[in-house]
Amino acid sequence: MPIIGSLFTNDLNRGQGYAKCLVHEIASQLTAEEGSKCGIISDLSNSITNKMFKEIGVEEISRYISIHTTRETI
Repeated sequence: MPIIGSLFTNDLNRGQGYAKCLVHEIASQLTAEEGSKCGIISDLSNSITNKMFKEIGVEEISRYISIHTTRETI
């Protein structure tokens, strides 16, 4: 299953719908065949991005946690 792993819009272009249009188009193409799916990884604390994903029809199916550490902290 293809996964959209990150999304960034520079400050000058935010709020103009570019990311929403791009993600919708990519997800539509990835799921064009019946039964096909794609995944999106989103930061739960980013309410703007999560709102956009809901507006284009993305459904939350699971949550995960990622913990990054260095050897010094173990």
